[in-house]
Amino acid sequence: MTQVLVVDDELVIREIIATVLRDEGYDVLEASGGRQMVEVLATAHPHLILLDLMMPDGDGQNALHELRSEPSLRDIPVVVMTAGRWSQPLATPVAGIVTKPLDIGDLLTTVARFARPLAP
Repeated sequence: MTQVLVVDDELVIREIIATVLRDEGYDVLEASGGRQMVEVLATAHPHLILLDLMMPDGDGQNALHELRSEPSLRDIPVVVMTAGRWSQPLATPVAGIVTKPLDIGDLLTTVARFARPLAP
């Protein structure tokens, strides 16, 4: 089963995304921020991470940088979620960007595109 880690400090948003993805057959892990994301990734290797860029416990860009600096996690595609249009360049490359408020159809298309099991 394809596993997706949803990282967002807003509980309602995280639960909506998780419910939609579970209804589509994905195995969903959840984290409320960058620190919890690191804890989850200590024991899991999801096929995709949906990461909110603006979080109080350490901004999403810091979490993204930390993720990419860990050799065992570099291969996990990351799609960032952000409110409004994102015009600033990211210091760390990502697979994609989705904007909030989320369009569920666009979210599912993006997840299906990038959440693929990795070749051995």
